Amino acid sequence: MPKRKTRKQKMISDYRRQLSLDKETVNKYTLSSKSIDEKPQIKRKIEEPVATTAYPYLKADLRKTGILTLIIIAAQFTLFFSLQKHLLMLPGLIY
Repeated sequence: MPKRKTRKQKMISDYRRQLSLDKETVNKYTLSSKSIDEKPQIKRKIEEPVATTAYPYLKADLRKTGILTLIIIAAQFTLFFSLQKHLLMLPGLIY
């Protein structure tokens, strides 16, 4: 099973492809041998922090999750206090 190319290998092959295209368009005597023999320098992109404006649905989803969580917690407290004060009686439950 053949191995997959790594990102670095893909970038190097792309650089070589660009060099071969440039070499065909420019006279071969004007290129210096040093520039052809040098290995390509790979520049990495610096990733910027994720902005919340890039994900407009994130704020709405967090708000819905928070509201639902508060409703569930309030229902649990209401059930707890109503069972504790014997406002609500469930058969078989001694509290």
